[in-house]
Amino acid sequence: MPTPHSFSIAAKRVPLRTSPYSVFPFKRFHKPDSFASVQLNHLYHSLSKPFIDRPDEALNSRLYYWASPTEADASAWAQVQDIISFSYNYRYLHDSFGYVPIGYEADDSSQVFTVQQDLGNDSVVLATARAVVGKELDCYDLFEGVEREDKAAEFVRFSFHPILDMLPKDPNATMFKILQLHKRYIFRMLLATMVECAQKDGWGTMYIILPPHVKKYMADSGFGLVPVANAVPAQAQKYEEMRQTFSKYWKPGAAIEQQPALYTISPQVESLEKELNGFTIIL
Repeated sequence: MPTPHSFSIAAKRVPLRTSPYSVFPFKRFHKPDSFASVQLNHLYHSLSKPFIDRPDEALNSRLYYWASPTEADASAWAQVQDIISFSYNYRYLHDSFGYVPIGYEADDSSQVFTVQQDLGNDSVVLATARAVVGKELDCYDLFEGVEREDKAAEFVRFSFHPILDMLPKDPNATMFKILQLHKRYIFRMLLATMVECAQKDGWGTMYIILPPHVKKYMADSGFGLVPVANAVPAQAQKYEEMRQTFSKYWKPGAAIEQQPALYTISPQVESLEKELNGFTIIL
């Protein structure tokens, strides 16, 4: 990895791709001992194998690209399903020993988006999300007081590859900060592509359901969010059962400001810069 001393003073304001932090070595990733759930252990080790098999390689921001895999893209599609299931079970499932498969089938109303990097002959999915288009959106069922549109879009199931979340969370450690630059860059690349496609294809209003910590992350990443003023959680029993199952996400019974809320996404994506070790990194 280049060192900051190899760059001139004039180059201290640089894009991530040409900065001293453009790569992140795989050998720096933290390997957890185990997860309580047998299924999560299996998913983590299966998804992490491309990284573990190549410890001398690195995440490389110059090689990131977006793709929209379908079921025909068997490897990428399987990774998407596994990443989503791992992410939501690991982060939000009430029972840490349990497991609820939450992948999804392909259909005409949805499009999957990914950011990937090629490693040898393998394409590794680093992050994924889905856009659902039409008048049958989850937010129309999960929230009351939302006017149904014939052609709107809902952005759902955003997830990072699990290995990107396993570095010890030391906000003062340089390697942790570098990985956060890469994650923020990947996040912006993924969501900005989805916004661009929504505008190009005329999807109309872009909705997203966000818990407070993800809302803050998205807003801090340069995306404008507007609360849907009249949206309140639907009270149907089937939704209450789902909220209890994933209680770490939905926080039933908590103050309303601590629960996920419905927002619309502004089509304008703001520029973003982060400071690290005397460099201004443009994301």
